[in-house]
Amino acid sequence: MKKHLYRSLSVVLCVMLLLSTASLSAFAAVDFTDSSEGYYNVISKKDFVVSPGVQESEIVLDNAEGSRRQVLHVMEADPKNENVGILPHYSNMEKPNDESKYKVITTTKHAEQAVADGYNVVGAMNTALSWDTDQPLGKFVVDGVVWRGDNNYVSCQTYLAVKQDGTADLRDISEPLEPDDYEAIGLNFGFMVKDGKNVAGSVNHSEGDPRSVIGVKADGTIVMMMCDGRMSPYAFGLTLRSRT
Repeated sequence: MKKHLYRSLSVVLCVMLLLSTASLSAFAAVDFTDSSEGYYNVISKKDFVVSPGVQESEIVLDNAEGSRRQVLHVMEADPKNENVGILPHYSNMEKPNDESKYKVITTTKHAEQAVADGYNVVGAMNTALSWDTDQPLGKFVVDGVVWRGDNNYVSCQTYLAVKQDGTADLRDISEPLEPDDYEAIGLNFGFMVKDGKNVAGSVNHSEGDPRSVIGVKADGTIVMMMCDGRMSPYAFGLTLRSRT
């Protein structure tokens, strides 16, 4: 089986890995342009079929003045597809709650460990980063085994839970785990959009930076988005408001 490691740069404590049991492929779609009005216009979009149930897109945006170019990398996965799996991952996962194994490693190292364990990794994203502790943050469940189920907030405000049948749900960190949650992982930040509504507000608190987002669409598809930033003119980076 061919193995493919999705690009990732961030230093992390724990990550969510996107897995596939199928062979991988990449087919570039035709670029398109969109002249629609709005804060950002779509300059181009390329779609790639990574494996059955997983699609990657590269989307280039810019504002009307052409001064805030953005490059977004998006992966969409159907967790109910038999070829797709979601795996919360932590360094050296031999035994739950073995604090002697906790340490900071890069996303690439997380993926390398999972590949060495026999997983076919097609995507990875850091979800809960803190320099204050080496332990997993927030809720953390792997293959039905609860590593952490308390409201270990630190910096996590939400968490992603996935049941064994692939049903995915984003929840506030204060909501308890459900008995049939099969995977769960803490997420650093709170909701931006919930039930189709902007709940982040309109106040902006940041300059353009690299950003990451996890979402669940109405049809259950899990979306991971990472944008480049601090690399003008190639990629300005999103503010908190424009990310929403």
